[in-house]
Amino acid sequence: MTFVYRVDESRWPLAIFESPGARQPAEIDADSFYTELERLLAKGERFATLHDLRGTRPDAKRRRRFTDWTAANEAKLKTGLAAHAVVVDSAFLRGIITAVLWMTTPPCPMRVFDDRLEAERWLLSELDARA
Repeated sequence: MTFVYRVDESRWPLAIFESPGARQPAEIDADSFYTELERLLAKGERFATLHDLRGTRPDAKRRRRFTDWTAANEAKLKTGLAAHAVVVDSAFLRGIITAVLWMTTPPCPMRVFDDRLEAERWLLSELDARA
């Protein structure tokens, strides 16, 4: 069964993308992540996103697509997205994502965490600072 991204908006303006878990890349509908993100941006309100990647290992293709999509949608993201946090459970993956963030200029503050509650606290403080 293919994993389709859904967003928990119950704490809006904090939007939480859940982890696809240990599925293989072919079992993940990566397009659904971008469809959901575009839907949130279309609301025209500032928000923050938490992308929970615990239990999954985004391959180079998925990481590259995220980087390319972010660059192509930079203007919309600068306007709508207050902050973005990624939660991972691998020090190796945390290092890879952090290195990617060093090599690019994100359209909003972006950080990598290993603790979801810490990520949520940071996102909420970023939302308050940009209100």
